[in-house]
Amino acid sequence: MAHLKNQLPPVNALVVFEAAARHLNFSRASDELRVVQPAVTRQIRNLEQDLQVSLFARNNNKLTLTVEGEKFYRLVQDSLHKIASMSAALRGSESNKLVIGSTFAFANLWLAPRLPALRKALPDTHLNLLISEQYEDFGTGSTDVSIRFGDGHWPGMAAHLLFAEEVYPIAARTMATLEHWETVPLLDQPNDARDLNWMTWPQWQSKTGSAQFDECDRLNFDSYLYVLDAVRNGEGVALGMTGLTDEFEAAHNLVQVGPRVRRERAGYYLVHPEWYPNDRMLKVLISVLRRV
Repeated sequence: MAHLKNQLPPVNALVVFEAAARHLNFSRASDELRVVQPAVTRQIRNLEQDLQVSLFARNNNKLTLTVEGEKFYRLVQDSLHKIASMSAALRGSESNKLVIGSTFAFANLWLAPRLPALRKALPDTHLNLLISEQYEDFGTGSTDVSIRFGDGHWPGMAAHLLFAEEVYPIAARTMATLEHWETVPLLDQPNDARDLNWMTWPQWQSKTGSAQFDECDRLNFDSYLYVLDAVRNGEGVALGMTGLTDEFEAAHNLVQVGPRVRRERAGYYLVHPEWYPNDRMLKVLISVLRRV
């Protein structure tokens, strides 16, 4: 019977591969791992030689996973998550530290106001936030849990719905009585739509069939917080979301000016590895975030 050591690739190569496959970028992987890019390239090349299969394909300077690479990535990512979680449990670190991943806008609008309730419910736990606009940055070892928008399906991860997507147009109260909307810009934050992502104006209009804003110009922003600042200042109409912008709307006297739209299963989820080392903390976390 062959020894396990002889059957497994080098563990360091697996860690490098996971980062490179998650980012689909060797430079970003090298930055995350704090090594030079040639070291990442060398580890991937050695791993491919060891497995006798190509894991990445390069087309016009764009890096993608091969079919074999995609299957191997899911297995490696899930396995490393489980090893990292169990290691944390054995060290006892899960009892006093919790790192939550979130985007900047979500943390500002929704998560930060709820941190006092979390600290009260978990008095012996040090809460930390990892802020990133890329969900890939919430991967192996960087966070304990993260909050993500989607349909609840992330390979190797468990997801608990915090609140569903329900989107509707909002505007400053002074604009709510306008009769001619064609002069009012539609404020939006576009997305690349690689996966299920937040609803934008074209999707809302398609769902509602509304012609109310058909003639309006579009004004795009890099951050949803900028969108909300603009609508607060009366610069146009934006899309609000039940559960996310309620408190902002109330604080800045914004009103609904169009119908609400929901998409099945779309919403914000608390996401963590399928095997989580601290079941008590997880239950408290879910309970508090759903209740507050």
